[in-house]
Amino acid sequence: MICLGKGLGGGLPVSACIGSDRAMAAWGAHGGSTIHTATHFGSPIACAIAVATLDAIADGRLPARARSLGSRWMDRIRSRGASLGVADVRGQGLMVGVEIQGGAARALAVTRRLLREGWIVLTGGVGGDVLTLTPPLDIDERLLDAFVDALATALGS
Repeated sequence: MICLGKGLGGGLPVSACIGSDRAMAAWGAHGGSTIHTATHFGSPIACAIAVATLDAIADGRLPARARSLGSRWMDRIRSRGASLGVADVRGQGLMVGVEIQGGAARALAVTRRLLREGWIVLTGGVGGDVLTLTPPLDIDERLLDAFVDALATALGS
C-alpha cells in the first residue's frame, strides 16, 4: 500500500491510499471507508485538483524528466562540491540529499547561508549533516544550475 498526500493536492488538503485489490479489500469490508480516512473525506474541489495534478504529471512526463534532470543535477553538485566538503550526493529524481563534511553544525551553517540568499533548504539525515533538496518536478533547469553555484559559494564561506 502507498499513501500519497501533499503533492497530490497542489496545496489543498487531499490524500489517497493506493494498493492491490487484496490490500484495498479491507475498505470494502467497512462500507468503503475506515475511521481514519475522513479528515477531508471526498472534498470535490480537492479531488478535482488531485485529478488535474495527476494529469499534469502524466502530460508533462514529469517522472522521466525528474530522473534525467536529477541525475545531471547530482553530477553537477558532486563535481562542484567535491573540493568544498561534499561527502556524498544521493537521491532519486529531484529528491536529493547532499551530505556535508563537518557534521550537523556545518550543514546548518550552509543551510542558513543559502536561506539568506533565498534558497529553501533543510537539513536531515541521521546526523543532521545532509542538505535535503526537493524542488518542484517542473523546475526550470537554469534554477538548478544557479543553486549549484549558490551551494558552492555557501560551502566556500
